[in-house]
Amino acid sequence: MTDAEDNPVDPRLARPRVADKELVLRALHEPFWDAEKQRATPSAFGNGNCFSLSRPAVLPEAAIVERWRADLERPDRRLEALAEARVADILACSPPEDAQSLRLNVFADPTDQNPAHAELVGSDQAGTRLRKITRGVGSQILKQCRFRTL
Repeated sequence: MTDAEDNPVDPRLARPRVADKELVLRALHEPFWDAEKQRATPSAFGNGNCFSLSRPAVLPEAAIVERWRADLERPDRRLEALAEARVADILACSPPEDAQSLRLNVFADPTDQNPAHAELVGSDQAGTRLRKITRGVGSQILKQCRFRTL
C-alpha cells in the first residue's frame, strides 16, 4: 500500500478498523493507574504511538481480565483497574483536522493468545505515517472512559 507521494504506508495503519459502536477496554496498572489517588494517568492513552486495547465483543470481559493478569502482572506490578470507552468516543478526541493534525485509529490486532486484542494508533490525516498521541489528547480520551477497579 502506498500514498499519493509513493511513500509506503506503515503496516500498522493497514489493518481492519474496529467499528465505531464497539466498546474497548484498556488495562490499567502503574504507571497508567495512580493507586494512591485511585485514578488513571494521562499516560494511559498518551505519550506514544500505539496503545493496547481489548474488545469485549470478541471475548468476554472476564476472559480478557484473566488474559491481562497472565500477561501483565508481576510481583512488583498489579492490574489495578480497567478503562472502558466506545470507539467513536475515542476517535472524537482527535484534534481539529488539518493536514498536519493527529488522526486517531482503532485497529483489530488479534493474536493467538488474545483474539480480542486491538490497538489505538495515532497517524497523520492521510493514514500513512504514525504520529504520537500526546498526553493532552490522552487526557481527552480519559474523559470519555468509564473506570472499574479490579
